[in-house]
Amino acid sequence: MSSNILVPNSVIRTTNLKKKYRLYAANRHRLYESLTPFRRWGQDFWALKGLSFEVGAGEVIGIVGRNGSGKSTLLQILAGVLTPTSGTLEVKGRIAALLELGAGFNPELTGRENAKFVCTLQNVNEDFDEVIQKIQAFADLGQFFDQPVKTYSSGMFVRLAFATSIHVDPDIFLVDEALSVGDVSFQEKCYRKINDFKEQGKTIVFVTHDMESVMRHCRRVIVLNRGEIICDSAPRDAIKVYYDLIEERVSNTGAPVSEYTVSEEAGTQGSLEAFLSTEPTVDQSSHRKTFNPQSALQGSEELEIVDFLTSSESGIDSANLDSGSTLKIYFKILFKKDVEDVNVGMALKSHDGILIYSLNSAWTNQPLISGKKGEVKVVCFFLPMSVNSGTYFFDLGVDRISDQPQDIRTFEHNGNGFICLTRRISLFSINVSLGSKERFHGFFDLRASYRPVTLDAE
Repeated sequence: MSSNILVPNSVIRTTNLKKKYRLYAANRHRLYESLTPFRRWGQDFWALKGLSFEVGAGEVIGIVGRNGSGKSTLLQILAGVLTPTSGTLEVKGRIAALLELGAGFNPELTGRENAKFVCTLQNVNEDFDEVIQKIQAFADLGQFFDQPVKTYSSGMFVRLAFATSIHVDPDIFLVDEALSVGDVSFQEKCYRKINDFKEQGKTIVFVTHDMESVMRHCRRVIVLNRGEIICDSAPRDAIKVYYDLIEERVSNTGAPVSEYTVSEEAGTQGSLEAFLSTEPTVDQSSHRKTFNPQSALQGSEELEIVDFLTSSESGIDSANLDSGSTLKIYFKILFKKDVEDVNVGMALKSHDGILIYSLNSAWTNQPLISGKKGEVKVVCFFLPMSVNSGTYFFDLGVDRISDQPQDIRTFEHNGNGFICLTRRISLFSINVSLGSKERFHGFFDLRASYRPVTLDAE
């Protein structure tokens, strides 16, 4: 599939790029096929199916897609590690690639020896010893710089690989997901260097699942699906296509973006009325578009959360919303027994499980809920989603307040603890996008303001 974006002064140009692998159910079938050429023991798998696109000098472009979409294969072909099955690739300038961990390193050699080897291959023109000293300082491996690479941890591999790649003075820098392995302080150091590259007008192509990094660094994003380009556009539009792809609202046939219209999945008030008018006796959560099939359940014989629904400016049960929008979270509690005075709560978490925010009815001094056997109660949380772009997960739960210290479960209320009655962990997810003019770093938009202050001269 081709991109329809033509780029002046391109430094990377691919035309109908394809890559085929031969897959076998067992290793012995490779031998069988070589001995019986008239019988096929394997099958062809096309990792890339005719990609055509251009990257201009100084562009920062992201490549995103689900696992298995062909992202890493494409980057390896751009780096010269793999040879395409067919099609053409034109590259102008020196390429440095940070691909899989330790790619190109000899595990028996030390970090210093590997750095020297890479610099020799890249024909580094600067003072050789000075470049090695810069690599050693940036990697900050201490005495391990002179130890065999086979003794390195994954984080140490990344430090050496990144430090070596950036100091060969590349014109084009290719980055795979490897940066996610390093520690936080080193990641911040790497992104500072990437920003330096951007200011120097160097071309950067990187594969990532971190949409916040895509919004922050890229001005253009290619979305791959099953080896084909389904979107090549500005980050905001491409990220919506990517999220819709994950939620399976885009055809898996790899339809080009010209045949695909981003849908807000806008609902109607009638959908909410239908939700509120039913009293399910079994769990209905899996029918929601935002439902997370990997969610976990902690239940009891007393009650159960049997359904939920989200509502925002984007519509009913929409997986996407803009930062700053108010999200309404409705959920239904089925009472299996007569239960009095229970507390309901919710928690907002990042995609890597960090608790960002939680709230329950007891903390807001709202009345506790009681129900009779077979009764269904509906509650709603109103949550202003003033958060950064990314995917967020939600827990929903029902607790009983206890006056016993040993019953404390994470939170306290007026010195008392909570006993978990039921909890739906990571029940659903929401994808948040930033507006084109709004930018901030971190989780929350605290609406900070700025103004210069002039001191009056006496």
